[in-house]
Amino acid sequence: MLHKVGPALAAGNGVVLKPAGYTPTIAELLVRLLLDAGVPAAYLALLQGSGRSVGQWLLEDPVPGFYAFTGSTEVGEHIHRTVGLPKCQLEMGSLSSVIICDDADIDDCIGRCLDAAFRKAGQICTSIQRLYVHRGVIDKVVDRLATLLANRRAGDTTDPNTFIGPLISLDNAQRV
Repeated sequence: MLHKVGPALAAGNGVVLKPAGYTPTIAELLVRLLLDAGVPAAYLALLQGSGRSVGQWLLEDPVPGFYAFTGSTEVGEHIHRTVGLPKCQLEMGSLSSVIICDDADIDDCIGRCLDAAFRKAGQICTSIQRLYVHRGVIDKVVDRLATLLANRRAGDTTDPNTFIGPLISLDNAQRV
């Protein structure tokens, strides 16, 4: 949220934040932090609720001059159809890819890929979804990944030995 809210506020714009249903608490904490830091209350509002009700109301309201959205392609397309492309910035689909060439520093690449693929259980838009590897180094990449992941644990993120925590919902866990 901050990578959208911060620049908007820095440019002197007011922000109405309508977080995803899965993240109401972190959105509230962010708004409180920004207000405590001195952002004028007139420049920041938080609206909780579903996209079908609160989100749709925001799309139909003539006041917002711009919409920034991160999420599914389906919802992004709905926003685009409702408000038009010039009034929105859409991050949709989460198809982040990485290419590893045959002259790459494999250890450096693998370290970066592990971090980017598994950070926040792979549930953020910048998580690597696809890895394209030159056939000349594919065996080395697969072996290195297997070695580094062999003893990693899933579990409670408050445990320092946990590598990857839970998914955000049962639906997402079942999907994965």
